[in-house]
Amino acid sequence: MIPDAYTLPRTGDAPLAFQGRFIARASSQQPPTKKGRSELETHWHELALYLTTAGTHVAAISYRSTWPGELDDHCARVGTLTDCLRWFREYDPTGPVRGFPRPHGPSFARRHAALLQQVEHGFDAALSALLTGMGISETVE
Repeated sequence: MIPDAYTLPRTGDAPLAFQGRFIARASSQQPPTKKGRSELETHWHELALYLTTAGTHVAAISYRSTWPGELDDHCARVGTLTDCLRWFREYDPTGPVRGFPRPHGPSFARRHAALLQQVEHGFDAALSALLTGMGISETVE
């Protein structure tokens, strides 16, 4: 199998380029609903995992937003599969969310808190989907 070339953007850093193969991907983006706009329609994460030709893994997280005034955010890590999975689990998905600015009063504070909660839950669901797609499960006896 011929490896593919990848170049992953990293906010505030040089892009990460490598040869390898794609392993798994998941997204927390939700489609529009009949009930109205979902916060996960305008703020979501995309997770991806790759295996390099050298045998190391690359984990990538992209925060995407169509919210006015917010920018996308991209980060990637290189390491063992265990290192990459730990990084996914320890990542704070609310970090890049600008959401509702504080000076807008209590109603906006509640909306901002709800937004952060939905973004975090969406990230957790995407991570679970990524792990499931890779066949990773926790087994107990």
